[in-house]
Amino acid sequence: KTQCPRCNHFIRNDIYKSHLNDHTSKITDYLYLGSESNARNRAELTTRTNIRFVLNVAAECHNYSPDLFLDGDTYLKLPLYDEVGAGNDMKKSLETAFEFIDRARNGDECTAESLRRSVLA
Repeated sequence: KTQCPRCNHFIRNDIYKSHLNDHTSKITDYLYLGSESNARNRAELTTRTNIRFVLNVAAECHNYSPDLFLDGDTYLKLPLYDEVGAGNDMKKSLETAFEFIDRARNGDECTAESLRRSVLA
């Protein structure tokens, strides 16, 4: 068995790579990419990654932690569809997403807790 550096669980060697794929993926120091299962996993969002903002672009996913992520404040849902004729204004949606990420990165709070701000997108 190998200990996972992210969750500290001991994982069988034959499924270790698969287990690592179940965690969020760190894109930058402040941006993580995750799935619906990550969004449901409070330990992954809080203890392991210190995520403070969630940008949800999946139409089928919901805010699974409304007590942690407030709609319009620390949680933004921009359902995007990857099909022709879906009616997305992709440019406007991406601009909104970038503004949300920038706001998350440049928060005005000055507590030690907020020095490491993260976004799950």
